[in-house]
Amino acid sequence: MILLSPGDILSPLQDAQYCINREKHQTLKIVDARCYSCDEWQRLTRKPS
Repeated sequence: MILLSPGDILSPLQDAQYCINREKHQTLKIVDARCYSCDEWQRLTRKPS
């Protein structure tokens, strides 16, 4: 699982994929895009307690 941190940069690639901090070996694919605030993204990327 890839966790995003505040300040991470998502750079667009092809087919709804993004590389994290311009590292081509760290990519994620968007499967369901919605409008999220910064707080919502941070909540989603936190490790479960």
